Amino acid sequence: MYKRDVILFLGFVCILLLIFPPHMIAYNASAEVMAVPHASAEIVEFSINPTSACQYQDVDFIVTVANRGNTLILPRVQIDIFDPYNTTMATLNLESPDTYIIEGERQDFIASWNTGDLFSGTYTARAVVHYEDKSTSEELRTFFIISRPTPPAPSTPPITPPREAWMRFTRLPVLQEVRPGETVVTSVRVEIPSSKDVKMEVSGIPQHWIDVIPTPFLPYLQKSKSWSMIITVPSYVEPGDYMVTYTVSGEGIKGENLFILRVKPYSPGYDKPSIVRTVNIDKDKGNTLVSIRVKNSGNVVDRLEVIEDVPKSIVWSADQIKFGTSPAKILTSDPVIKWVLDDLDPYETRTISYEVPVVLGEYSPYVYWPVSQMNVIYKKPPELIKILGMSTPYLAAGKTGEVSVTLTNQDTKPVDIAAKLELPANWGITPDKIVTTLPPMESNTLIFFVMPPVYTASGTYTITLRAPYDTQELVRDNTVVVLGPSIYRFLQAYSFLLLVPAVVIIGIVLMKWRPARAGQRKGGVSLLRLKQEMEEK
Repeated sequence: MYKRDVILFLGFVCILLLIFPPHMIAYNASAEVMAVPHASAEIVEFSINPTSACQYQDVDFIVTVANRGNTLILPRVQIDIFDPYNTTMATLNLESPDTYIIEGERQDFIASWNTGDLFSGTYTARAVVHYEDKSTSEELRTFFIISRPTPPAPSTPPITPPREAWMRFTRLPVLQEVRPGETVVTSVRVEIPSSKDVKMEVSGIPQHWIDVIPTPFLPYLQKSKSWSMIITVPSYVEPGDYMVTYTVSGEGIKGENLFILRVKPYSPGYDKPSIVRTVNIDKDKGNTLVSIRVKNSGNVVDRLEVIEDVPKSIVWSADQIKFGTSPAKILTSDPVIKWVLDDLDPYETRTISYEVPVVLGEYSPYVYWPVSQMNVIYKKPPELIKILGMSTPYLAAGKTGEVSVTLTNQDTKPVDIAAKLELPANWGITPDKIVTTLPPMESNTLIFFVMPPVYTASGTYTITLRAPYDTQELVRDNTVVVLGPSIYRFLQAYSFLLLVPAVVIIGIVLMKWRPARAGQRKGGVSLLRLKQEMEEK
């Protein structure tokens, strides 16, 4: 009797565990999506400009990083450059030590790299963003180094100015960078032995690009002559370097010098801030004058950082630099300098200037000197659609749970959205996408049914909401808690497979127990009758 009661009790408990496992009893309430600090970064754009470059030409690498998490991130971008044989040619590390990207914002990391004397072929650039103790998936892009010369001929080091014989050039350009379709003005001042009439002629660029205008005579510069060169580069011109030679000649005297006119690869449709450099020499003061002009695109920029790594052949310490534009920070004294430009309006231009007390006799260090890095943080556009909340039950491995997202339209007109959830691999979801229209100034709740696989381990998992609308996209990463597989959930998930053998086992036990009782009853009746028969006799 005791054994039978124990067996029946254990069977009853097993049936309860199969039907009502503990997680259904303990976690049957709905809870908000966990507000756990979650860092997440995504490369939303990786481009190379230009995609075809010659030797000794600057190439810009642009990586746009978006903060998809719910906490601040301080990312570092690493760009590895490989030649056609997959050999690493350069590694560019881009970061902004003091600038965090806040939730929902994006930042451009722009680095310039000179191709040098690399051979022609197809090159590959790989970008990865590191943040916290994580990293994004890598993005790959290809570009080409071609052997054809830039028009009319490439400038290759060394670039050495002609010797000065009859006259001395006291102020002159060395490098003038320009955007296609842009007009720039540069000047030349020459010291001559007498007040003879002289003229200046320019070669190396089409004549219809340039106007040479003599500067009016100045009494305190009696033995000097000055000219202004107004250069207009047509918008259709291909990027490249032009070696411009200017010759000053008069009665019995002649002198010439040169500078590099660099047409940068910024097409009219380029939608990032662009940057050009100008380098001039003032021999009277023994200075090199550097200016960096930053021109914004059609976007509103919240903060733009320019990081300049000055070659050691030009100056070896930041203490030697005289700043026309005060830097935000001296990153290293050898020197690496950062300037910060705040609140740039669309198409606004700003200039950074400084000078160093040195004049080089060879121009190559001036010419092959790209800006080290530019970081651009855009002003976040006002969100027309806002997330009021996301809620879900604690998800159980192998069970379907409900994830609800409440969105509100803050605009005064209806907004069409197409919302979807991005889940870990092999998770199930119904529906895949919800397309709806949010009425103005109203809210709507979208419901998705999500099921983690039965083998999903306990822990927190990231789900990403993406809801594109108009020209924007609402993207948010959130975390949900999954109660992973235990013996109870495993049994519940596969209870239909265990039910048949359970019934068979219970049937066998009952069959063995019932005949034994029947045999005892049968044996008892036979002995009683035998006793009665013996007493009658």
